[in-house]
Amino acid sequence: MEYVVLTAVGRMITSPLRGDTGATTYFKDVAYAVLRTQLAHMSLAQEQYMNPSTDENYLELAKNKGFQPDSVVLSDGSKGHWLGNKGAEKVIVYFHGMCILEQDTTRDAEADGDVRTKGGGYVLPASPGHVTWAFELNQSLNKAGHSTSLVFLAYTTAPGGQYPTQMTQATELLRHVIEKEGKKPSDIIIGGDSAGGNLTLALMSHLLHPHPKLPKLELSEPLRAAVLISPWVRFATTDDSARRNATSDMLPPAAAQRWSEAFLGGARLDEYNQPTIADDDWFKGLENVVSEILVWGGGGEVLIDSIVEIAKKLQKAHPKTELIVQPKVGHEEFIIDTLLGYKEKAEGTVLMENWIGARL
Repeated sequence: MEYVVLTAVGRMITSPLRGDTGATTYFKDVAYAVLRTQLAHMSLAQEQYMNPSTDENYLELAKNKGFQPDSVVLSDGSKGHWLGNKGAEKVIVYFHGMCILEQDTTRDAEADGDVRTKGGGYVLPASPGHVTWAFELNQSLNKAGHSTSLVFLAYTTAPGGQYPTQMTQATELLRHVIEKEGKKPSDIIIGGDSAGGNLTLALMSHLLHPHPKLPKLELSEPLRAAVLISPWVRFATTDDSARRNATSDMLPPAAAQRWSEAFLGGARLDEYNQPTIADDDWFKGLENVVSEILVWGGGGEVLIDSIVEIAKKLQKAHPKTELIVQPKVGHEEFIIDTLLGYKEKAEGTVLMENWIGARL
């Protein structure tokens, strides 16, 4: 791990000179540099060895927050974990994405640099901090006077589960919420971050164009909304933003390639797993699937060019698609802030609370 130490020392020296390049704070700039180096050199086996399952992290959260765990086992054995009272009027169906890193959140982020690499891209479960972010989002919505619950899919991680396994599980969780929990589609918001944003889009495409390998799910009315946070919509790392934002984000090309290969296996690219290849007609009729869409991206993330591209495709088909690009920040940075131990609520989290709350 000498290369990690050298990276940290080197970035600590050069970071004050970064100007408009690099991450938004000195602490993040050094942390992201270390993470890029670690992620570029790790194997899938190393990443997965380091991480407890989403199920375990959910149970630990329930213990720490003092609530009774409530989970549903889907037909294939995957689970959905409830955060909040599942009898609430509105439900958020959430799909997690990259759990890049984590810090001991009992300590102040910038006062302590103990950050550990995790991973992401369909290959790892949700980290404790990631589940905590979703828990706090739902709590804030309820404190604002909304009757909401959130159900978190513990999908099978790659390569143990490869495309379209996670699509099947997302479909079955949504089916459960509608058919078993009795929720109307207009009372449901779907969403996710990074790979979870990819999965949200895949689910929307399946509802619009049923995948030949998946059971159909027909909606009686459109879903209330869809939220795409830093969605991973193109697996290649050839966009200009991958070069332009290489030092302001934590994602190295080697990691993205490793994760996408594990997820796809031998499957070809298609409109479900890589929606940027869809033509302009693919998303026609999307207003019959979901009433409103929010796409959020960070201006400093390596994926931002493809995020803007997919947002424009969606906007052509669905006029109630909103794109928000927060200047300079990295990949799903407001979620990363929670994982890093920042105590102050991030701008992006406030935006999510307000946007979702206005549609409940």
